Amino acid sequence: EVLCFIPFMQPFHASPFDYQRYTEPGLRELFRDFDIETVFVGAGPTSSFVWVLQEWLAMLLSFGSLRLYRILQVALLCLSPIKYLDFFLQHHPAASVLASGFFIRAKKSGSSSL
Repeated sequence: EVLCFIPFMQPFHASPFDYQRYTEPGLRELFRDFDIETVFVGAGPTSSFVWVLQEWLAMLLSFGSLRLYRILQVALLCLSPIKYLDFFLQHHPAASVLASGFFIRAKKSGSSSL
């Protein structure tokens, strides 16, 4: 069984690397050789929005100073509770358009569960 969270609408976040993003159809294609049980929005559109807003404000208000940018990144974590709106939005029919990431649960074709 494979349980996987894949980023979609997220800023660059190398930890240690950051190479690609997948949409829901892209995940289905990536796991085409598996029996897919479910694919759903794992982190909703508000999470995407808040993360981009935090990064954007840190860039804007740091006036080119990397040190100030890093300080603002931490200070702007105060916006994070807004992400709880995803409790309501992640099930919206259009949530996948701006989803922060997707969750997939699949099994290798032909495998049986115990």
